[in-house]
Amino acid sequence: MFGRDPAGRAVRGARHLAAIPHALPNNNEYQGTKMKKFALIVLAIIVISCKAYTVTPQSLKAQFENTVLSADNAFHAKQIQEISAFENDKSVTIKNSPSVEMWLTDLNGIGHYFYFNSLQLRNNVLIGDEIGFWRTHVRQIPIDSIQVATIKNGRKIQ
Repeated sequence: MFGRDPAGRAVRGARHLAAIPHALPNNNEYQGTKMKKFALIVLAIIVISCKAYTVTPQSLKAQFENTVLSADNAFHAKQIQEISAFENDKSVTIKNSPSVEMWLTDLNGIGHYFYFNSLQLRNNVLIGDEIGFWRTHVRQIPIDSIQVATIKNGRKIQ
């Protein structure tokens, strides 16, 4: 089978298809489409697999105060073995681990995202490493200004 390349030369076999730009899909467009589909599938799996649990500010404060007061005069979340929370009005317990994350919404509607293990309660103020886009930074939030606290396990639920 003969064909012509863009320069007008005769070519033989399947090589002529590669020489004609419109015969094969643009490889960059094809790869980009595959990557977009892959990214959407991964995002959907992450969103579906992470369960979120609710904790009231009063319950959060009580759980911190049930731990031992440390030498730096604070209650540390690392000492909490199991976190009491709610899922659809059912009481659940979540095992504390470094992958547990907490989303706190204050009375102004502003959200703050923390690693749970980094939190400590000192003089009714929650102090912890807030998760940011590039880095983490320390944030202080008075426990009385928290409207909603949501906990989730950062890795897939087993």
